[in-house]
Amino acid sequence: MGGIHADQVFLRVPCSDVSFDRSLSSQAPFFDNPVLDPQLTRPSRGEDLTPRTFVLKIVYLWSGITHFVSTSAHHSASTYAQRYEAYLADILSNLSDWLNGLPGDQHISPANLQAAFDQHTMGCMVTMHALYNIGGLIATRHVHHALLSPMAVQRNIRLACYHAQQILRMASVLCTYGQHLPENQGLHGMLSPAIASAIFLAIDTITAGGCTSDLEATLAAVMDGRKILQVLGHIWSIARILSKQTEKRAVELQELLHNPGSPRSAHIRSEHGTWRLDASMEPIHEPHYDVMYGVNSQSFFDALQSRG
Repeated sequence: MGGIHADQVFLRVPCSDVSFDRSLSSQAPFFDNPVLDPQLTRPSRGEDLTPRTFVLKIVYLWSGITHFVSTSAHHSASTYAQRYEAYLADILSNLSDWLNGLPGDQHISPANLQAAFDQHTMGCMVTMHALYNIGGLIATRHVHHALLSPMAVQRNIRLACYHAQQILRMASVLCTYGQHLPENQGLHGMLSPAIASAIFLAIDTITAGGCTSDLEATLAAVMDGRKILQVLGHIWSIARILSKQTEKRAVELQELLHNPGSPRSAHIRSEHGTWRLDASMEPIHEPHYDVMYGVNSQSFFDALQSRG
């Protein structure tokens, strides 16, 4: 969908299951298209939007983000900051509108997961929240940070960490929920490999560095994420690969937790109550295009300390 522009789409979003089952004419709104009358893109009274509608919309936003990130390395250095700030303001507004437009029963919670499980829509619910947070994470993490102001870089570090933490909180909720499933059922049959990618990126982001006092909580979040990767690894090979990649990172943090003043790993720098790893687990982006691993420690820890 990354090559398709919104003003080229003149289709309705998926209709409600009730309308489909009764073979009724769809009253679902059209896809958000700036060419159309805005009234046509809003839900009509009595027409419930299905989870697939929200998945469709977040996939479109996510594909636009990945397109910008993949091409922005070629943007002119003289106009990069201006173009990026305009892009980020627009994407954050669109992501916020998407999240605020979700019905109450489409937000992640134990009760909503159970309802989604009963309605066979859990995969849709979890996938769309994963894509929402992946979108926010990569839009703020993978930037040419040397061309941005120090304040903008610190803002991006905070936002990238926020979305990473949201992904791992979702993993924690899924861990708790999965413990109560019958023996013949498991989360691996309900979740897509997109969840594995989201968890991997989240772990890679929050383990870039931090305060020693927060290390135990960080490690707990990493372990919750790894539990879901291991569950998904029963059927998805990509999850098995990502689980193996995060295993070494988890071991490094466990060793650091027990020896905060003298880490065994040569990849960890620890001093003055802080720690930082020297390289991402995801080598796709160079350090100059990664605010979590490419900025200097002063800017990095200033951003973390001002978080919240």
